Amino acid sequence: IQAVQLDENNAVAINKCGICLFDLNKYDEALEYFSRAIQVSPHPVYFLNRGNCYFQKMDFEKALKDYEKSCELDPNYAVPHNKKGIV
Repeated sequence: IQAVQLDENNAVAINKCGICLFDLNKYDEALEYFSRAIQVSPHPVYFLNRGNCYFQKMDFEKALKDYEKSCELDPNYAVPHNKKGIV
């Protein structure tokens, strides 16, 4: 969290905070961090991570949308393709 406070545009640090919160099952808070990371840098991993939060919250429509965006940004990234199949 300190890294994010020092540089609010550090998408990697913002994403890592989201991962920590996700691992603590704090999905609403993690969503905020992943959304911030996406605003700073729309990276396919950040969409995947946010989709995973939505999936855990059983919001499958939003999860699928984020998985599709992740696939669109990097068609060779296999993980979101797999997640789409699970949804």
